[in-house]
Amino acid sequence: MEEELNLYKRFKKIDISYLAETECFPCINECILTEIMTEIGDHIFRVEVIEAMVEKRRTMVWYDRVANHYDGILQVANMQVFFQEHSNGFHTVEAKQVWKEYTEEYYKMDTYYRMYHGAFAKSLTISYPLLDDLYKHVTEVVEGLYKNWFFNSLSSFSSGDTNLRFLCLSLFSPVPTRALLPSKE
Repeated sequence: MEEELNLYKRFKKIDISYLAETECFPCINECILTEIMTEIGDHIFRVEVIEAMVEKRRTMVWYDRVANHYDGILQVANMQVFFQEHSNGFHTVEAKQVWKEYTEEYYKMDTYYRMYHGAFAKSLTISYPLLDDLYKHVTEVVEGLYKNWFFNSLSSFSSGDTNLRFLCLSLFSPVPTRALLPSKE
């Protein structure tokens, strides 16, 4: 029925704030997610809108079909909040202090990143032609934020201290730690 009546195209013209409380058709979620994911792809992060929308949609009848998409965009919002809170960068120079800050605060970004990828991976098991490419584009934005900002920021200030450099590379590198150890030759 949705396809016959072109409901997606009709609902897409309505501001998502009006759709937030509506649950009569599954395509409502696709309209909401399309707008939010398009904005994220354009580097527009309306964190409050994302958080509120995810919270409202969780109780809706069709939520389970796209729960992984909502979980993913919620992690993007969390990553953006972390970025805003640490936009001045990381300036710790002692390995012990970096570890302390990582275990108290910096680990959150890793958690959001991993949770995002978990949600993204689960979303790949169900095809949503309207959302699949958008989700992949959101993933590119996530990778840019994580690798180009977070990883580079934490590893770049550690270049002078060998212990700190090793610690940062151990924490934030996808390369196994043993490959980073200096050879005994």
